[in-house]
Amino acid sequence: MITQRDQDILNFINEFHAATTSQLQRLFFHGTSYRYSCKRLQYLYEQGFLKRMRSTISNEYAYYLKKPSILQQIHHDLIRTELYVSIRERYKLLEWTNEMTVSNIRPDALAYVEYGLPLMIEVHLSNRFNFDKYKQDFIPIFGIPPRIIVVTDKKINPPDSRYRIVKTDMQGIDKIM
Repeated sequence: MITQRDQDILNFINEFHAATTSQLQRLFFHGTSYRYSCKRLQYLYEQGFLKRMRSTISNEYAYYLKKPSILQQIHHDLIRTELYVSIRERYKLLEWTNEMTVSNIRPDALAYVEYGLPLMIEVHLSNRFNFDKYKQDFIPIFGIPPRIIVVTDKKINPPDSRYRIVKTDMQGIDKIM
């Protein structure tokens, strides 16, 4: 039998594409043990509601509904999910939208945190980060300049103070505000 929490988990994974056991436990299993969350997720897997594979970040299971064509996409999605969970744990998250087009760019997510501060989020795993696409004036869209959160382990030098760098292990998350 599918519970409301199970349906919430399925909806979340549909939106974020992938999540690990620990990410789902932190979001949906408040007041229950990690072991219980593992059993419930295993039930959803065995009943065919979820698919799973070993996480590219840790050795725990990563759950998804549809396997992406390239494995690197799961890694990218798991990092974005971890950023979402980490921001929720530390800040008052007002809104979060994945892959929303803003002006002529498509960040990995757009979020609003405490006091309506907009965050444009980029998970950057390869190549050189393109700062030029964020040079435009976003004040007409947001009313204030957004913070640009770049999640990467690459060495990058942001051109101004709007940028915040967060490592893929979430080091630096406390400095985004």
